[in-house]
Amino acid sequence: HRGPAPIETHGYRRDDNGLVPVDEPRVYELLGQRLSAKAVKDYGAADRAREALREMGVDVFDSSRIWRVRGGTREFNARLTQLAQSRQLSACRAAYSAGEALADSRSHAILIDAHAACGDGQGARDALAAMSASGHQPQPAEYAAAVSAGDLLAARRLLGEAERELGGASGGGGGNIGWRVLANAFLRACVAGGGVDDAVALVQRLGSGAWA
Repeated sequence: HRGPAPIETHGYRRDDNGLVPVDEPRVYELLGQRLSAKAVKDYGAADRAREALREMGVDVFDSSRIWRVRGGTREFNARLTQLAQSRQLSACRAAYSAGEALADSRSHAILIDAHAACGDGQGARDALAAMSASGHQPQPAEYAAAVSAGDLLAARRLLGEAERELGGASGGGGGNIGWRVLANAFLRACVAGGGVDDAVALVQRLGSGAWA
């Protein structure tokens, strides 16, 4: 069997670090359309092709016959956020995998939130573990997201891990607001899972100032 036909580059080449994912065949298709339009002096069509490239985040440098994808971590995170908020979990995971070299702590948090919003507790916990493994310390808000998508057993484990790793609110990890969010998430898990004793124990610790 013959392999796929080579992509016609029209004499252009990509000139960046290649870390930002982009549909390269589509880029070259639009470059070809733009060149063809300019050849017949259809400048309106040429401008439309260039605008389509700009919307993809692509800048074209005709004098050097190169193109580059704008952006980096900020744009990467914006794309992840867009996919997470629209609950396109598979697309969010794929985008993360494609641009993982750009990931920072915010990227990991977005991925955890995406799994949690879609009710994928195991995925949220896996993303939390991956965040730790990458050297980024999860904060109470990330633990809270994972707790919100799991059962009571998982919630107990995550709460204990957060307290060990971050030392509770008194240890300064994540700020008091983050710890309150985590406490509320854990209490909701207790309500859903019938964890009356767990809820009472946490409320007592809160009352004693353990998380003050």
